[in-house]
Amino acid sequence: MPDALKGFLVVAIIVAIIIIIRFRKKKKAKTTSADVAESNEETYNAKRRNLKVKGVSYHQDTLKALKQEAIYEPTFEKYEYNGEPAVKVLVNGAEVGNIAKEDLETYFKYEDRITKAQLKPSSFKSDEGETIYNCFLKIFYE
Repeated sequence: MPDALKGFLVVAIIVAIIIIIRFRKKKKAKTTSADVAESNEETYNAKRRNLKVKGVSYHQDTLKALKQEAIYEPTFEKYEYNGEPAVKVLVNGAEVGNIAKEDLETYFKYEDRITKAQLKPSSFKSDEGETIYNCFLKIFYE
């Protein structure tokens, strides 16, 4: 093989390697940007929690009076039930239920950092055709 052809092949291989390396770096940069966006989304998600509201069957009239699918800003009231801590969930001063026992640890963990809370009433039909009212609670914190 002539020396000129060998030299050309060596240069072509080096250029190909450089192109591949640059392409991979750009690809990694794009992936890194996506990772950053995903990380930001995770951070955003980490600053809100969905909590279950229990005891809504005792407050059907209150929930029925709320505009379904609207979003309300609830307030919370701590109290003791059978010697255990509990938290009432109130909308416009009326109780709609309690934070579920399994979510109390989460609530107390973020209680002092809550910046906003949202309660969304909802309803569904039971097997008997009766309208059952419930709600979804979300807290936002710093």
